[in-house]
Amino acid sequence: MWSKEFVERRVGTLLALVVAAAVALLLTGASGAAPGDVTTVRNAPVVALAVSGSIVAATLDEGPVECRHVELWNAASNRATHLGKRLRCDASGLLRGPVILGNRAVWASSIGGNLQDWTVWTASTTSPTPKALAKVNGIPTGDPDPVVIGSTAAGVIAYAVGSAVTALRANGSTAWKQTAPAKVTLLASGEAYGKGSEVTLVSTGAKVSGLRVSTGKTATLLTGTKVVAVSPQGIAWATKNTLHWRPLAAALKPLG
Repeated sequence: MWSKEFVERRVGTLLALVVAAAVALLLTGASGAAPGDVTTVRNAPVVALAVSGSIVAATLDEGPVECRHVELWNAASNRATHLGKRLRCDASGLLRGPVILGNRAVWASSIGGNLQDWTVWTASTTSPTPKALAKVNGIPTGDPDPVVIGSTAAGVIAYAVGSAVTALRANGSTAWKQTAPAKVTLLASGEAYGKGSEVTLVSTGAKVSGLRVSTGKTATLLTGTKVVAVSPQGIAWATKNTLHWRPLAAALKPLG
């Protein structure tokens, strides 16, 4: 005959197991885990992401321990690459991006106090030491960013420094350079005029200009907006709380 104490211990053990199983089930559901999921735990919070194929570019913020930096994680091989040396942050700074194409990332960072020094960087899993693409020094803190990192489109990553727009291929070489009508505050690229030919939209305040890469022609496409995106099918833009769409042929007519 089992004693009262034995029965109580057995019941307590079973209850503990049931509770543990329930908690595990809740945690699994909360994480949204699914078959085939791959995870990696980094040393700091992730504040921005971009993806190309199975390669993920992540911006990490470790506070004063290490300056905001970019890491590339290949989910297929579950291998992470830290881009650049680990550097302690002695001054505040910002980071824009990353944008990724193949195994290459492009981003911009600043460092300084009342005056910020900005640098556009690129690196890849095979060349993890960041290369400086452009520098702009002495920008007052709080002023608009002097550099703009665009989206990946038509096989390139476009970035702008002032009014100069440059497109980078996945291998790190320069695909093309163009000059916008004024300082670029927004950059959106997309395939147009057939596969492999590109149009780049640049916002200069509330005016959006188009750059036709193949001819170098520029023209004003939109006014009264600072939010715009382009695809092979058309252009989308916003004015306050209203979204607009225009088929690509009509939108790009001013570019010929």
